Amino acid sequence: DPLPIPIKGPAPAEAQPVDPAAGLQIYQSTEGGDAPTAPNFTPPPEQPVARQPAPAVVVTPAAKPAPIPPQVVAKPQQTGPVAALPITPDPKPVPALKPSVPAPAVGGAASVQIGAFSSSALADKGWSDAARIAPGATAGKGKRVEAIQKDGATLYRTAVTGFASRADATAFCDQLKAAGKSCFVK
Repeated sequence: DPLPIPIKGPAPAEAQPVDPAAGLQIYQSTEGGDAPTAPNFTPPPEQPVARQPAPAVVVTPAAKPAPIPPQVVAKPQQTGPVAALPITPDPKPVPALKPSVPAPAVGGAASVQIGAFSSSALADKGWSDAARIAPGATAGKGKRVEAIQKDGATLYRTAVTGFASRADATAFCDQLKAAGKSCFVK
C-alpha cells in the first residue's frame, strides 16, 4: 500500500502578503472631501478674435516731375594727324604637344605600378597619395603615367619609377599595402 500524501491546509492570515496600496484613493480633493464625480480638466483654449477691416487708404496721384533736359556731350577735338601704331606680325603658333612617351626610369630599373585610373587627374592624385603615404620612399623618384586602351576605355596606368633595386621597390609597395592601397612591382 502506498502511503497517503498529507494535504496542506490554507496558510494562516498573518502569513499573507500585505497590500501596500490598501486604502489609497487616487482621486482626492485637496480639502479632504470625497473624490470628484467628474474629472477636472483645464479650461479650453481661447477663441481667436475676428480681424478688424483695414482702414481705407486714399491714394492721391503725385505731381508729375519736370522733364530732364538732355545732356550735351562735347566732341573731342582733333589736334593733328594721329600716328599709326606699327602692326606686329602674329606670333608663330606653338605646335601641339605630342602624347608623351613613358619617361625612362629615374635612377634605376625597378618600378611600382600604383594603379590604372580613368583620368589623368585621378592618376596624378594616385601618385600624390602614394607620395603622402611614403614620403621618404618617393623622394627623388619619378612618375610615369601611360595612357592605355582597355575594353574601349582609356585608362591611365600610373607607376613610381627610379628604384635602385627590386627590393627597394618591394619595400615601397609593402608600405602602400599596409596603408590599404594596391600595387605591384614591375
